[in-house]
Amino acid sequence: MASKTEEEAAAPLNIFQIISRISDEAGALAKTMEQGSGLKFAFRGIDGVINHLSPYFQKYGVVVIPAVVDKVTSTRELQGGKAITQTDLTVMFTFYAPDGSSVAAQTVGLAQDYADRSAAQAQSVALRVALLQTFFLPTQDKSPEAAGEETQRYIDG
Repeated sequence: MASKTEEEAAAPLNIFQIISRISDEAGALAKTMEQGSGLKFAFRGIDGVINHLSPYFQKYGVVVIPAVVDKVTSTRELQGGKAITQTDLTVMFTFYAPDGSSVAAQTVGLAQDYADRSAAQAQSVALRVALLQTFFLPTQDKSPEAAGEETQRYIDG
């Protein structure tokens, strides 16, 4: 007969246990200057976040299913007659574990594009936010004190 510890080790993990393990094992995801992004500041883009977490999703059998809850699209004319489309999405991402347990994270994504990609870009933003918040990935940024930044406190009165 297996001991209690062996039985516990063999028991499937629920989604909350898996999220905790992935958060611990994945560790920090630093902000980077992503090549070809055209942005002049460091950030954590969707490709970097997915590449960082994907091995752990595969290891633990996590499946993510998105569902768009709300979508607002508008098109505006800019100077010179050029049009830009903005899409604002609310997306529910449900994370499933192999044991059938699940947890949902609802996030928003906003994107603008001159072609037809604003909806896909808004979905990427929403997914990035859901992953960063669900798995609580630190950036490895220094604390304000270590960076020499002035700290602030609220003054009542």
